[in-house]
Order: sequence, then structure tokens, then C-alpha cells
Amino acid sequence: MKKLLLLLIALLCQIYVTAQDIPQDSVPTGDTPYLQAIEQADTAIAHEEWEKALQFLDKAMHLEPSNPSNVLLLSNAGMLRYYLGQDSAAIAMLDAAHAIAPASVTVLTNRARILNATGQTTRAFADYRLVTQLDSTLFDPWLQLGFLQLRGGDFNGAEASITKAEDLEPDNVQVILTKALFLEATGRPDEAIPYYTRLIRNEASPELYAARAICNIRIDDLGVASEDIAKGLEMSPDDPDLLVARALLNRRRYREKDAEADALAAIKAGADPLRVKVITGFGN
Repeated sequence: MKKLLLLLIALLCQIYVTAQDIPQDSVPTGDTPYLQAIEQADTAIAHEEWEKALQFLDKAMHLEPSNPSNVLLLSNAGMLRYYLGQDSAAIAMLDAAHAIAPASVTVLTNRARILNATGQTTRAFADYRLVTQLDSTLFDPWLQLGFLQLRGGDFNGAEASITKAEDLEPDNVQVILTKALFLEATGRPDEAIPYYTRLIRNEASPELYAARAICNIRIDDLGVASEDIAKGLEMSPDDPDLLVARALLNRRRYREKDAEADALAAIKAGADPLRVKVITGFGN
């Protein structure tokens, strides 16, 4: 169970920070030099021209140094520094923005993302916790908080945070998947199955069929598991997740040679050998 949880944590804690994280609609637009510089920065951001965007943001802030919107420009500039690989400068900018506007959820969320992505999880946790206190209606901070609690071994806290995210966005695919993975990893495959079913109804994939099949195997519903594996293999005959699921199914049916062959085939197809070993008992 511990190894499976570690694998889940590794999956859930991947942080993807993109240009969409910059709140381009959170600052005013218009025809003054200040606002024109902001619009030019927004255009550069849309084209992922980070250096050019920084120049326009810097220009805007120098044009009107006392403008209250500058705190958001400073936050955006911090994100741009991060995209350019300047982690320390990015965090320093967001620290400065936070000092100016300590209750800004945007600033805190941006800083938390970068802190988490750069391995500063204690500070990231504190920022996400503060965000949920300032605005408890945002689902993503609750979800990220759950990931960090899971990483820290606080499974009860993680479940509470993930469930809060689910309450706020019950139909969000990321939330549903996270809840399914969490329930499966904490030994509740029967509770995970309905979540995987919802995901499959929304958009079936070999990976989802494999995940639901493994849950059904764990509750000894081998016939249903076999059906899921067959449906998945129709979509992708060499999918490594499905091969892992079939290896586990064959082992439960005491077909040891077939199980080992599927496990090795899964690894050859790109499956993580540790994951294959944890789930099937075969592999390197």
C-alpha cells in the first residue's frame, strides 16, 4: 500500500504552470500609455514572448508607480520570470507583491504554484492554506492542498481537502480523477469504481478502463474486469496499463505464465517497472 501511495503522490504532485495561469483579464485596459503597455504585455504573453512581456510590464509600472493595479502586474512578472527559468527572481517578485497585497488570492496562488514546482512544499502548503481561508470557494487550492497533505502522509486531511474540492466542482474531471485515484490508493476500490465509471462515460480511454478493471479485480469481480480490459484493448491493443491489468487478472485466475508475460510486455510497452511490480508481483 505504501508503494502504491508513493506512486499516486508522484502522479498527483506534477505542477503544470502555463501562460493561462497569468490572469490577463485581472488588470484594466484602455488607451492611456499605462494601459497600452499592459495590452502590449498581454499580446506578448499570448505569443509566449516572455522577455518582451516583461519589458512592457516594467514600462507600465514605471509609468504609474503608484497605480494599485501594479501588484497584479508584479505578480504576472513573477510568473514570467518563472517561465524564463529564473526561479529565485520569480519568487522574490511574488514575495514583494504579497507584501503589498497580503490578502491577494491571485498573488498567493501564483506563488504557491511556483514554490510547489520548485520543491518548497512547506511554503507552498502555507500559501494554499491561506488561500482557502481567504476564499474557500476556489476548488483548485483545495485540490493542491490535498496533494500536499497526501505527500506529507496526512491522509485524513488529504481526503477532507479533496472532498472539499469535489463539493465545489463535482463535475470537474480533474477532481473526479483525483478522488478515484485517492480512493483506490487508500484501499477502497469499491468506492473508486463509480468515479472511474463517471470518467469513462464522459470520455472512455484505455487508461480508465485499465484503472476500473484493477479496482474490479481487487473486489473479485473478475468477469466485469475482463470486460473492461477487452474494451480497452479494442481501443489500444498494446496499452501498458491494460497489459498490467490483464497480468493481475491472469494472476488472480492462477495463470502465472500468462500473468508474467503480460507484466513483461507492459514494461516493454513503457509501463513503470516499479508500478508493474507493485501491482502484479512480476517485473524487475
